Amino acid sequence: MLSEERFYTVLRIDGDYAVLLPDGGAALIYRRYIEDDATEWVMRRLNDDNEMLSDVEILPDTGENTPIFSPKRRKLPHVRERFENMKIGFIGTGIMGASMARNLLKAGHEVFVYNRTREKAERLRPDGAAVCGSVGECAAGRDAVITVVGFPDDVREVYFGAGGILEAASPGTVLADMTTTPPSLAREIAQAAQARGLSALDAPVTGGDTGAQAGTLSIMVGGDRAAFEKCLPLFEAMGKNIRHMGESGCGQQTK
Repeated sequence: MLSEERFYTVLRIDGDYAVLLPDGGAALIYRRYIEDDATEWVMRRLNDDNEMLSDVEILPDTGENTPIFSPKRRKLPHVRERFENMKIGFIGTGIMGASMARNLLKAGHEVFVYNRTREKAERLRPDGAAVCGSVGECAAGRDAVITVVGFPDDVREVYFGAGGILEAASPGTVLADMTTTPPSLAREIAQAAQARGLSALDAPVTGGDTGAQAGTLSIMVGGDRAAFEKCLPLFEAMGKNIRHMGESGCGQQTK
């Protein structure tokens, strides 16, 4: 088994854990799915161009978030810094959305919220959220924008409407729609996002109000793998069973 004494945790590359090996080399450690929803941790050596070489070691997933890492950090020159705390625009603070936003706040992220009924957004202010007056204000200048709204027409409005997410979000932002919608709408959003230098994920959930409150939602994600990895710390704050199902629309199709 990998021990804390054998290497140090450093920064992250696209959501994977980068570590410094005893011989001075670097490796990535990431969790991958195997059969019957079981997972395992894989450590793969990196070269100086961040290309993964052979597997170094494989071990079972103990069920903990990061069961094998030392808290010490060593920065490698070719390892890109991860977002420790992200700026998140969160649109839709109904029963489920409010609980999901609270869990992101508890995880240390900076959360900006918007809801058509402002009173519902204001309820999150005591938890540390910043309340926005419009969709565009909520989406502008964020690392990620999450939407949990009522129906597909609502999703279309907040993304494609005047002053909406696609118009306001900064290039490089990841958009994650966690509303249940048709796969075709998810693909439409993803195509429009890509044209604007954004990434879009469809990430519907199961688990209901109880799962939203407890942070134990099941989250099925479709879209670009790198965007999924960037948002994985956010999904892990809101859920427990998180799966990347494939290309855009696959999350919705799975649900």
